[in-house]
Amino acid sequence: MKKLFGLPFLVFFFFLGCKTDFKSNRLSTQKSPYLLQHQHNPIWWQPWQKETLEYAKKNNKLIFLSIGYSTCHWCHVMEKESFETLEVADVLNRSFVSIKLDREERPEIDKRYMNAIHLMGKRGGWPLSMFLTPNGDPIWGGTYIPKKQFIKILSGLSKEWEKGNENFLKVSKEIAKHLDSSKELKREKLRGDLFKKVFSIADKTFDKKYGGFGAAPKFPSPMRMRLLMRLYQRTKNSRKRNDLRTMVEKTLKGMFRGGLYDHLGGGFARYSTDRKWLIPHFEKMLYDNAQLIMAYLEAYQLFKDPLYAEISRDVLDYVLREMTSNEGPFFSAQDADSEGEEGKFYVWKKSEIKSILGREEFKLFQKIFSLSEKGNFEHETNHLNLLENKGPLIDLFGSGVKKLKRKLLKKRSKRVWPLKDKKYLTAWNGLMIEAMAKGSQVLGEEKYLKASLKAALFIKDNLNEGGKLFRRFKNDQKENFGLLDDYSYLINGLLTLYEAGFDSNILKWALDLQEEQDKNLWSDKFGVYFFSVKKEDFPYQTFELADNARPNSNAMSALNLFWIYGFTYSAKHREKAKKILGAVAKSAKNYPLGYSQGLLAANYYLDVSKEVVIVGRKKDALTQKFFDYFKNNFNPNRVVYFKKVDDQNKFVPLPVENKKMLEGKTTVYVCQNSFCKYPTSNFVDFKRFVSEQKLIEL
Repeated sequence: MKKLFGLPFLVFFFFLGCKTDFKSNRLSTQKSPYLLQHQHNPIWWQPWQKETLEYAKKNNKLIFLSIGYSTCHWCHVMEKESFETLEVADVLNRSFVSIKLDREERPEIDKRYMNAIHLMGKRGGWPLSMFLTPNGDPIWGGTYIPKKQFIKILSGLSKEWEKGNENFLKVSKEIAKHLDSSKELKREKLRGDLFKKVFSIADKTFDKKYGGFGAAPKFPSPMRMRLLMRLYQRTKNSRKRNDLRTMVEKTLKGMFRGGLYDHLGGGFARYSTDRKWLIPHFEKMLYDNAQLIMAYLEAYQLFKDPLYAEISRDVLDYVLREMTSNEGPFFSAQDADSEGEEGKFYVWKKSEIKSILGREEFKLFQKIFSLSEKGNFEHETNHLNLLENKGPLIDLFGSGVKKLKRKLLKKRSKRVWPLKDKKYLTAWNGLMIEAMAKGSQVLGEEKYLKASLKAALFIKDNLNEGGKLFRRFKNDQKENFGLLDDYSYLINGLLTLYEAGFDSNILKWALDLQEEQDKNLWSDKFGVYFFSVKKEDFPYQTFELADNARPNSNAMSALNLFWIYGFTYSAKHREKAKKILGAVAKSAKNYPLGYSQGLLAANYYLDVSKEVVIVGRKKDALTQKFFDYFKNNFNPNRVVYFKKVDDQNKFVPLPVENKKMLEGKTTVYVCQNSFCKYPTSNFVDFKRFVSEQKLIEL
């Protein structure tokens, strides 16, 4: 026993029999900011690991599993109400093995138990509070549980377990059976009819007054926006085109007008608690802002409204200023709470603003910003919004407004800041690498390209070991390998980064990572990717096709595979992508908007997607003219490779090797599925070739 568990577990046994007057528990040795938040709780928390699970089995102890993340508001509430109290700690320490888990570090575990909650007919969320048998099978669960109710549940479960565990084991085995049942995936031929249903559902659920879809709470829906923009581009019906444009623009402007957007510091909060986008849940997530940058940049390319460029730039600059480490990678999140109160960092009193601004600046402030007196605050303060502003929104980025915002931002920066989760997550960095690269291309800002490349190279040097990609880096340590999110999001970011800077080493790395993803996670049996490899402490493998707050990673992989096929003409990549989309087509029939990332990939496949090879000198005016076309125009269904003649290409894909510059002029080859139009240096011919698309009926 000593050999198996070692000193930490001897200490563990000691504390189970003692009063809870210690200074820290076993979480004090962890790197996760979320776990470290709980290191001083009087509960003898354990990290999720093989030894903890073996101890629960050996001693026939129920497991209480609490899953959350560092910037989770209701996680903080439950900690304060329950986990910091001796009353709760006494029951947990006596009768349970208590495990704390960071869902952002171990999403594969979180997914399993979130699926269990859904099987129980409950709505998921965080904190996720699960009770497990010693084997790790779920018995009962919930999300946030008030203290009195929580103590009753703990007492009831522990008494029932002591009486005999037959009923518990029966229930848990039934739930586990459903969780682990892997039926053969059904597939359908991918058809454009899915897009008709997308339009129909979007049209019915669209909030015509404030934008967005459905009622409160409202979440940003960047994948949905990006899908609707593609349908706008490809539909024949002019009335439906107008409807699609209204849905997209009303939503993008509505989110910016409300309090969801931080009008001083930039960046979007996680969601709005009301229909108007006015009262946000104030935490800022890296993944939300990365995806929203992409949506606004594409809207700028498509609709040519400079407002979208300015919003994109504002969010990118916020990320550079507040969410970028000196090492290069991007931090994960900023908390909603400061000084124990949600949103306190962001709210103002009118009198406070008057004292900061001069008389004329305050007049300008009143013309632009509203300070709603209603909201989820007990005191009469609120945050800035533009709901009463009837003027052109682009004026918000004028020099006069910027000056008064700088004054208020300087004052705000002296307040107690919300906690910042400074761990680096490979997947979320992949999304921001994409957004920074796209920002550099569309906005012509070199600083975004440098930030994207620096973050990518850090991950290559520190989270990539022999092709094995790790998820989290904190305090010089990497953890948790083999997750599909990490591979698919990073590969997507690298492919975008290649097209922004045309560094062939980046393209080669993306292709190598795809080979590793295929080797480690592809299931020949199901024709999709598993979410994770099997591990000693978690031997389960699952797959998913629907989106959540982030793009589905199988669907993201399908798009990556189509892009990689465009660079390599490797049929195996295209065939894998088609298999994934066949499963998406079947799964998405009832509610295709829940599969928006899969339909982005389907849109690429069903259109006349292009492979474009530009051969020339990088600084040549004609070369730049071709580059500018992709900078200025919304043209998502293509890949672009630049073959330099004035600099050695370190990696040249096979389909590009024989393509040459003709007659000393930059030459472009526009191909589709390996069949190429005649090579041209004529910009008019190039535009005609590359803009060809297959229109769809909605």
